Amino acid sequence: MDGYMIFTYCLLKYVFEIYGSICITWIVNSDQFRLTCKADKIVSSVTIFSPSGYEIAYCLLPYPNSMCSNPKTNNVTQDLSSGETVFVVKRPPNVNLLNGLWRCVHGFENITVDVEMPKGFIVSPRITLSGPKFVQRQQTISLLCTSNTESTVSAVYFYVNNQFYTKISKNASGCFSSLEASDCKRHMCQCLADGRSFTLQYFSELDTGDLAFRCSMDFKMFGSLSDCLFVSVVGAYKTKFILTILL
Repeated sequence: MDGYMIFTYCLLKYVFEIYGSICITWIVNSDQFRLTCKADKIVSSVTIFSPSGYEIAYCLLPYPNSMCSNPKTNNVTQDLSSGETVFVVKRPPNVNLLNGLWRCVHGFENITVDVEMPKGFIVSPRITLSGPKFVQRQQTISLLCTSNTESTVSAVYFYVNNQFYTKISKNASGCFSSLEASDCKRHMCQCLADGRSFTLQYFSELDTGDLAFRCSMDFKMFGSLSDCLFVSVVGAYKTKFILTILL
């Protein structure tokens, strides 16, 4: 019984540690709509639901390998190394069928994204969020969110563990953050000259664990588009172990 209780405690602790480490994004390429459900670690089955509520794609618990299926076609793939489960639709005859709230479920985690397709099949802007994969505890994390197209209002929204954190915006008067409604200082945030790139300095108070970051921008024809990044906060011993592996 004691062994069972210890196992249950460890399992629940692990589940709560990965809470919030999932995001869902979408883009339109020249010939396809791509919906990506991304997890820091894929540790459970992944299910994607269409705006109409139908299960459109399903991937089993990925051990030893990924095994995914789609009720009609084989257009869902999963990459364990990147943590991505991707659902693809090639140039549908009616893009309105893609509009609405898509949902991804990964174990106990559940997240949605609102897809807003313009008339016709138009390539969407691309958002990229970059930063470190590992940091030591009590350390500032430098994040860069950029787009290949200028957004509607030259602003970006940052989220931490799927909770809104701050809005950074640029106008003729300068660069501003919604945190304390203040000007951006170099050690806190920046608006780059191209009007499409923004930086955020986030101080992590975690001793260990994972952080899920997401940045989004608004576009006239596509609504909100985003990208996400997962950062692992590790102690000194784990940092040394990771560096040894990388070297």
